[in-house]
Amino acid sequence: MSRLPQLEYRAEFLKGWPRPNGLHMNYRSDDATLTNGDLVLPVAGGKVAKVNAAGKAHGVGIVVRGPADDKSVRVAGGIAAGDGTRVVGGGNTCIVLFSGYIVRTTAFDDTASYVVGDTVNTAASGVFGKAGASDPVLGTILEIEDLADGKKALVIHVA
Repeated sequence: MSRLPQLEYRAEFLKGWPRPNGLHMNYRSDDATLTNGDLVLPVAGGKVAKVNAAGKAHGVGIVVRGPADDKSVRVAGGIAAGDGTRVVGGGNTCIVLFSGYIVRTTAFDDTASYVVGDTVNTAASGVFGKAGASDPVLGTILEIEDLADGKKALVIHVA
């Protein structure tokens, strides 16, 4: 498939967002550094947090837009509630995609070597990492691309 030899973002979604068949939701986070391509897990309080361990797959989502990417998902102070006694909103929000997508990304553990057909889950740095033979699977590599800047991009399908 013909694509530009560079990525505008760390993760570009080829299928599943913003088009149908992808499950995406808005979540709050205590982490203002979350950015496009980070992998996250739901945590207490209806929030998400960046994955900090290798080998995760169940319940993992990918940040489409995070507070570090776009002011439209970062709300600084919130707004006054109708009763005038409290502030609602505010904080860091993320658009998170959980399943049914194909992503072209540079957000992966580049210390591993990959081939088409390899399975991936999470790396400890909160990006995609190569799955071991008996590890849980988050997605499958469909393509490996050489980019103009000498980096590589993986095209990953997450069912």
